[in-house]
Amino acid sequence: MESSADMHDAPPSKRQRAEPVADWKITFEDPSALQNITEDLLAVMNRATFRVKKIGSDYFLKAEGADPGHTCFVNAQLKIDSVEFAPTVDTREQFEFRVDCKQFLYSIDSTCTQGTLTIEDRPSEATILINMHDPEMPSHKSSSELSTFVEPEQSDSLNPLNFKLIVEIGMKYLREILKKAKDAHADTIEISVKVQPVGSKHRSMTTFKVHGDTKHVLEDCADASKSEDGSMIVRANGDGDGDSDVDERLCETVIRHTYPIQKIHAFVKNMHQTIVVAKVQQGMPLMLEHGIAGCVNGESYVQFFVAPVNDDD
Repeated sequence: MESSADMHDAPPSKRQRAEPVADWKITFEDPSALQNITEDLLAVMNRATFRVKKIGSDYFLKAEGADPGHTCFVNAQLKIDSVEFAPTVDTREQFEFRVDCKQFLYSIDSTCTQGTLTIEDRPSEATILINMHDPEMPSHKSSSELSTFVEPEQSDSLNPLNFKLIVEIGMKYLREILKKAKDAHADTIEISVKVQPVGSKHRSMTTFKVHGDTKHVLEDCADASKSEDGSMIVRANGDGDGDSDVDERLCETVIRHTYPIQKIHAFVKNMHQTIVVAKVQQGMPLMLEHGIAGCVNGESYVQFFVAPVNDDD
C-alpha cells in the first residue's frame, strides 16, 4: 500500500483527479419538455445557444436561431424548476451555454421519464455535465459530458411581428394534408384564408393546397371570432361547424401564401399536441406555436417561423 509520501511523489497519471467545480446547476423536473424543445431546435440548426434568464422571480431557458439559409427560425422558452450557484459565485441574472443539438438530445435519456434532469457547467474544461435521476430506477445512472462552443459574433434574432390573424389548426387535419403532400411529392403548400361578413358575424374558409404528381385541396369553413387584442381567430380542425355556406364572391382574402413543406413537416413531426396555433399576415412569415405539455400559464412554448416561398422561385 502506498504511503501519503509515495502518493505525493507519484506521477500525475497516478494521482486522483480533482472533480471540476461547477459555477451553476439547473434542474428540470420533466426531462421530456427539454427533449421536445431540443427536437424542435434540431429541425432547424445544428448548434444552439441556450440562455438562462431570470424573468421576475423565475428562471427560464431560452433558445432561438435560424437555419443556414435563414428561411425558418425557432424561438423557444422553458421554465426552469431550480437554479443553484456555487458559494464562490455571485448570483447571475443571465448566463448561457452553446452545444451541439444532436449530442444534447442524445444526452437526455428518454428511459428516465419520471425523474429529474440537471445540467451543470465545467468552466475549467469548457463542458457541461448532464445527469438524469429517476427515483423509480435507483440502480440506473445516466450522465453525459458535452463540449461547449463559443457564441458566434453575429447571432440570429427576430424582430417582434404583429400578427392580425390566428388559425387554430387541428393536428390530425394538418398531418393529413402533409401526408398528401408527401405522397404527391409536393415541395410546397399554399395556405389561404377568406372571410365573409354574415350579419354581425364572420364566416371563414381556410384552404390548404398541395400540387405535385397530384393536386390535393382541403377546405374548412367555420365561424370567426375576435381575440382581446383585436386579432381575428379562425379554425381549421377538419370537423366543420356547419355547411360550406361561404360565398367566395363576397369574401375578402385575408392571407394567401405558399410555404416549403419540408420545413413545416420537420417541425410538426415531433409535436404531441392536438391543436397547433398558426399566426399569419400577408407579406410576413408563418408562425406555428405550441405550448409545452405539463406547463401552465403560457410560460413555456415553442414558436416556429417559416418564410413564404417567392412566387418567382
